[in-house]
Amino acid sequence: MTDYKFIFGVVSILLAALGCSVYFKEIFSGKVKPHAFSWLIWSLTTGIIFFA
Repeated sequence: MTDYKFIFGVVSILLAALGCSVYFKEIFSGKVKPHAFSWLIWSLTTGIIFFA
């Protein structure tokens, strides 16, 4: 039997990589200008989830 946690982990990593790649593509093409405060909030959120 396949471990469903592993499958969900792989899918979540792939979706996160896809989302980041699209976001960075938009940043470098000049369509999106990120705000430093939003980067701070998302970094803190991701860090808290990682350590939890």
